[in-house]
Parts: sequence; C-alpha cells; structure tokens
Amino acid sequence: MVLKNYIIKYSAYSLNGDLLKKGEVRAINKYNALQAQVKFEEHLKNKHEKFGKLIVHSCKEENPLESFFEDIFGI
Repeated sequence: MVLKNYIIKYSAYSLNGDLLKKGEVRAINKYNALQAQVKFEEHLKNKHEKFGKLIVHSCKEENPLESFFEDIFGI
C-alpha cells in the first residue's frame, strides 16, 4: 500500500463543550483518511488533558504538486 498525506480541517472541543482548538493539520504518511483522523484524535487526547471530541470538517488527500508550490511560495 502507498502512504499518503492528508489535510484535516477540524474543531476540537473539551469535555464540557468549550472550543479548544480549530484549524487545519497535515497528517503525514497514512494509509487512508480514516487512519489519519484516528491518529490525529489520539494525538489530541494525549496532548490535551480535557479533550472531549473531535469534529472533522474535511479530510482530503494532499496534492503533492500543490504542496510543493505552497512550500516554495508560501501560498
């Protein structure tokens, strides 16, 4: 299987429902979108003591060419 990179747009909430973090993250070298999301959720559970739930707004495979130009030109 080929490992791919995924871009996840998300909102993370605490146990009492407060917004902890909202943004976009890059999941590197994952087999599929589900694995990318699960590993990111595990990371949040370890990082934030009061983490409650993760809402994924989108999870799409990263386009390598698009990523290349973003790295060079900072688009």
